[in-house]
Amino acid sequence: MVVGWEWAADMEEVVRNTLESHQGEPPRVLIKNVDTQVGRLAKALALDHPGLDAIQRKYSTLENASSSVRYVMRVLPSFEYTANGNLPFDPEVAYTTPLLAFNLGLHVSSLKVLCGDQESLKSMFEVGETATVEGKRSASVNADLVSWTKVPRYASHLRISFIKMPECGMLESLKGNSKIEADDRQNMIDSALNDYFKLDRYLARGDVFYVHIDWSCNSEMCTVCCKNSRNLSNNLIYFKVVALEPLDEPTLRVNRDHTALILGGSVASAIPPASFLGASNECMPLQSDSVKNLASVLAPAICPSVLSSKFRVSILLHGPAGCGKRTVVRYIAGRFGMHVVEYSCHDLTASSERKAAAALTNAFKTAFRY
Repeated sequence: MVVGWEWAADMEEVVRNTLESHQGEPPRVLIKNVDTQVGRLAKALALDHPGLDAIQRKYSTLENASSSVRYVMRVLPSFEYTANGNLPFDPEVAYTTPLLAFNLGLHVSSLKVLCGDQESLKSMFEVGETATVEGKRSASVNADLVSWTKVPRYASHLRISFIKMPECGMLESLKGNSKIEADDRQNMIDSALNDYFKLDRYLARGDVFYVHIDWSCNSEMCTVCCKNSRNLSNNLIYFKVVALEPLDEPTLRVNRDHTALILGGSVASAIPPASFLGASNECMPLQSDSVKNLASVLAPAICPSVLSSKFRVSILLHGPAGCGKRTVVRYIAGRFGMHVVEYSCHDLTASSERKAAAALTNAFKTAFRY
């Protein structure tokens, strides 16, 4: 899947000149989120082909051209890219990979657009995502493109860390039940990283990326593997770039033949929303009103602002056992790229009120680590 954003009208000439000046290899461009001024280097590919004129004639209007495009977070146009598939034609939209969109902060910029109108924000959690935010085209997420002729240097060293994932206990599971099992799992991770960096990757400090590992033992009799195979996120391991050398350049190329990879430790970080991974088709909880109300409270706190930095949000969901409180929280967390740290009330009970208060304090301290 690729995610798009709107660009200014004068950007089309920049892209055309960039493509023409890099014949024989993918051109490099600096993409900058206009809202946050966060920029990343990337390789540009022309999705159009000699048949573009025919496609343009087929779609006589821009509305018809974009009618089949699904909108991620109700703001960012996206489509599943296939080599032989039809391409959406919209001269005002450029597309990027989901990870690049996440590292540019386009998901947060989209939330800021939606937070300006509570009804638009709540529409993000309605069934179907083929429509955009009505009346919000002028407030869409924008990005600048700048041609970049300088080839980034290869990184001599890359240090990455696991992103803490409390809901799946990933780091604990990697330890295994024995040294042999732990070594096998680590070898699978090392192999996946080796494959990931067999191509040049442009990375900057703080970037998030993931590798896909199929943990399944391929046995139909294994209940655990059959259950996990239904959930794509169980097979994704997220990493964060902690350090890159040399230190004097913000973006470097990483390749297994030129870069020494150092993997160690774990760090706290947000992860891409589920919709960025093509997982937005998951079933909407039946408690739709609770989902929308919870989203309207959490979304402003996620968007960076002077106000959000000065307060913390506390929410109490109450209801009888089995009514869907946990389902609602997990669904919202997935859509916003947040972590869920679960505790049972039995974990907080103690013989005295003082010990119970201490247990509750420790639970929140643990949650703040993520």
